[in-house]
Amino acid sequence: MNTTKTALLFADRKGDELAPLSEHFAPATLPIAGKCALEFWFEYLCEQKIETVYLFVASHSAEIKQQFPTGEHWGLNLHYLLSRGEEKPSDLVARYASELPTQFSAARADRVPKPMQLGDQLTDYLDIDLEKPESGELLDTLSWQHITQKTRCVHNLATLQDYANIITQVLNSEIAYCTPRGLMLDDRKWTATPEFSHNRIDSIDGSLYVGRDSVVERSVIIQDGAVIESGCFIDQGARLKNAVILPDTYIGQNVTLDNCLAYASLMIDLKHGIAQQIEDPALLSPIKTSARVTRTTNRERFVAALLMLLSAWFALPVALLFKRRGEKLMTPTTRRSNRGSRKYPLSFECLGFNTPWRSLNNWPRLIHVIDGDLKLFGTEIEGFDREPALAELPLSQGIFTPKNMHPKHPFDEIELQLWGLELANANSGFFKLLVQSIRAMSNSLFRRSASV
Repeated sequence: MNTTKTALLFADRKGDELAPLSEHFAPATLPIAGKCALEFWFEYLCEQKIETVYLFVASHSAEIKQQFPTGEHWGLNLHYLLSRGEEKPSDLVARYASELPTQFSAARADRVPKPMQLGDQLTDYLDIDLEKPESGELLDTLSWQHITQKTRCVHNLATLQDYANIITQVLNSEIAYCTPRGLMLDDRKWTATPEFSHNRIDSIDGSLYVGRDSVVERSVIIQDGAVIESGCFIDQGARLKNAVILPDTYIGQNVTLDNCLAYASLMIDLKHGIAQQIEDPALLSPIKTSARVTRTTNRERFVAALLMLLSAWFALPVALLFKRRGEKLMTPTTRRSNRGSRKYPLSFECLGFNTPWRSLNNWPRLIHVIDGDLKLFGTEIEGFDREPALAELPLSQGIFTPKNMHPKHPFDEIELQLWGLELANANSGFFKLLVQSIRAMSNSLFRRSASV
């Protein structure tokens, strides 16, 4: 075995066998419990005291470079080299011969590291000496065409089912050098976010992974394991059974995913090998600013709860004293929920006091911010009897609208909706939200109420 400090990694697969995920991810960067095959290789090379890595990439090269701009985290000096896609390794090495050393280690980084049955060395991790005549033939055993002709192995990530299976093996600690990102809460259960606490895992059967910045509502049912990558939101009543949710994906209220992969609006049935785009963003959608469904942040929920706690001593007695004569204290009305969309609406019973003051009448609606049906700041609350001027914009209704922030400004309908959408997507911090809410309440404290 040579003592080289240089390694060549080949990550130039086209990934057609992983379609339609290959349209969004390179095989080397498919998320696996918070990491990916390429990152597992970086960690292994770090343990082997490798100092310099030459990485051959083809499809999604820009995304790979953005995800791994340098190798400093692993103490690696990382260099990118371009391939046309699935070229013979010997041809690539010959093309870049002037840039490469004559001795190096080599492996495919678009497959998961596979330890040998005996010892800690990996299969297909080769020591190459270009001065030896057999080096070219040995290198070409790493070509993707050669590997697929060998014994089938889930480490190759040759099918979507292999991909789902390898995630389970990683969570079950069955593969050396492949550890999920985050903390192990219990056997086969991992989390990389404090939003998912230890006391929730007892009711979950099977393996589990919850990635960074992901939110899983407490009413979500998880059976036979689930993987929820970073930046996901799993809404109330959803049911996940042997499901893999890829990054930045919203799973809607009461949606069931059984033996499925989900990414953005794409759902892949692993049992039948069927992929379909879900048109209803209230069921499945990407999480981004321009998404068709506007979601309530945890900061907004906390501010709404704090406002209710701080003002309940005043709001409830005053509402009782100044209730409109002949009417109930509180009258629910059916309104659109931000959880749905205008094309696929979800309704909720919107609460409100019957008093002469609009600000006081809105007080019970803070509970809808906590529930996620409304945002703290946004557009005016909509009924089902009319469409707004800009119906193509996402629902972004809030307790407080631009009228509360600027009560003297003469808004027209379009301006009011656009300003409200901007408020809904402001992404303000907790204290800024709290101050803005108190200001909005005070601005409309003595304004007479009107029907919503």
